[in-house]
Amino acid sequence: MGEGTGWGCCISYQIVHKHGGDLRCLSQPDRGTEFAIEILTRQSDRVEMKAS
Repeated sequence: MGEGTGWGCCISYQIVHKHGGDLRCLSQPDRGTEFAIEILTRQSDRVEMKAS
């Protein structure tokens, strides 16, 4: 912890956004952080993946 470059979320967002998706982050003190990545699987459908 504390040894990264600080670019991880920025690069991830750019990749997901470039592919027509969305990356969201919800952080709550003492409860943790949730990342949601939404990407197109077909032209008209969206799939959401969550990791916490």
